[in-house]
Amino acid sequence: MKLPKLTLLLTTLIGMTPASGQVTFNEHIAPLIFNNCTVCHREGEIGPMPLTNYAEVSAFANAIDIVVHEGTMPPWPPDRSFSRFVGERGLTDDQKELIKAWVDADMPEGDPALATDLPNYPEGSVLGEPDLTLTMANAYEITGNGRDEYRVFVLPTGLTEDKDLVAVEFRAGNAEIVHHALISLDDSGRAREIDARNQGEGYPSFGDFGDDLSALDGLAYPGWVPGATPRFFPPGTGLKLPAGSDILLQVHYAPWPSSASDQSSLNLFFADKPVERYIQARLMLPTDLVDSNNEYYELNPLLGALAGPLIAGGINEFLGETITSTDVRKLGQNATLDTVFGDQVGGTVAGFFQFDIPADRKRSFVGKWEISKDISLVGVWPHMHYLGTGWEIVLERPDGTSENLIRIGDWDFNWQGNYTFDRYIHAPKGSRILATAGYDNTSSNFANPNRPPEDVYWGQKTTDEMYFLPFSYVDYQPGDELISLESLSPGDLPTFRVAGLSEETIEFRLQNQENAYYIEHSADMHLWQRVSSTETATDADWKTISIPRTEDSAGFYRAVIFP
Repeated sequence: MKLPKLTLLLTTLIGMTPASGQVTFNEHIAPLIFNNCTVCHREGEIGPMPLTNYAEVSAFANAIDIVVHEGTMPPWPPDRSFSRFVGERGLTDDQKELIKAWVDADMPEGDPALATDLPNYPEGSVLGEPDLTLTMANAYEITGNGRDEYRVFVLPTGLTEDKDLVAVEFRAGNAEIVHHALISLDDSGRAREIDARNQGEGYPSFGDFGDDLSALDGLAYPGWVPGATPRFFPPGTGLKLPAGSDILLQVHYAPWPSSASDQSSLNLFFADKPVERYIQARLMLPTDLVDSNNEYYELNPLLGALAGPLIAGGINEFLGETITSTDVRKLGQNATLDTVFGDQVGGTVAGFFQFDIPADRKRSFVGKWEISKDISLVGVWPHMHYLGTGWEIVLERPDGTSENLIRIGDWDFNWQGNYTFDRYIHAPKGSRILATAGYDNTSSNFANPNRPPEDVYWGQKTTDEMYFLPFSYVDYQPGDELISLESLSPGDLPTFRVAGLSEETIEFRLQNQENAYYIEHSADMHLWQRVSSTETATDADWKTISIPRTEDSAGFYRAVIFP
């Protein structure tokens, strides 16, 4: 995989203004803009105007000052006092005041000799040069009749051998009309057959990817929603892409008043070496909803016996799964979904009957994921529509300890994301995740698409609502909880993990590679310090690295690789 050139911009701000007393663009403001804004605000990206030089930034300086003090830019919905993630965007209070001081001083440009270079951003990607780009064969033109449209596009990979993926990046061809996109796989050829039977680009499919094509097959693949930023998977992890397979894009086009076209694409990044662990996924849905005692809802046995057709139809519509009459009866008798479909889903079908948001009401729902094996959580992707007000998600372990996962207190549909935790989070077997989501179906919710408010239920239309919460994780390895997922270098990094613990030493394994490296330690994931280390063994695949274990060794570790 080809890595982009990386420019690191490091700025230390002491107080509100520099010692010279004058704040200038070249010396002080450019590093803040380039590090926090330009990745989106440049040609071809989602920002409405470019912010790549003095002229462009100064033209919008007053607006920038307002939105950074309001906290709306740079956008970062999760509460950073609750939990932390890789690639957080945001400015400190001192940095915000520095921008204000620059604007108040009439935006001096400063000494050109002190100018900060614009990072070398790759074109057509925020991650780098992809190994393979798959694009819709032709542009698809929506009807523009003010209604939602769902279309599946088949993208043949043409691969002659299996590949491990370390990143997947969806690129919306027309972000104005793309509401969201889901990704799946097909190695059976069935999607091509469906496509061939339909006129025009792709084929229509609501909720799933077509006849007998399960929505669970590609669940671990990252989807796309407005505001989402693609990420590389943690070092040593990835997804399997089988030879000869097709990638399926299910694109939801939002209601639009006139005709418009879209030709989206997908950037794929391959691992240089086989990955050590594959990313897995668990999707929380209304089936996972629980009552006030945190117990799954149950159907009345008589209702369950009569609801067979409704259950079968719902499973087919939302999961793309066709199930036997025996499985329908099991689900009607309150069997959990994982007993039928595996551990990618769970809860009971009774939960779906609880998910309704009456007009002029505010409601909250709690969902539960009971974890059945030792895992390490990697990331989370909270999703809801315009009635959503926020999420609060917590991990509870069998030993009584708990850990905050994510809190979004002011939901904005236009700024969503796949969030990667700043470290592996160990969830032992027997843990549970409780996820609370809030909704406001009143006229005071200015984002409410219905005027006046109407009763709203689960659905994929823009005017419907969702409780949709995918998690990504890997099987646990001892020492995962010590490993930071943050890195000073992007891309396909070597695997770094704990190999052993003794009273005297901590031993790590680093996948063998030619670049220089060093080991850093942090007690709090904020301040990192280099530690003394010794290579005790090296073979064709691994470096074994040892550091002394002391009373100050508790905390987190990362390998810093020189590009």
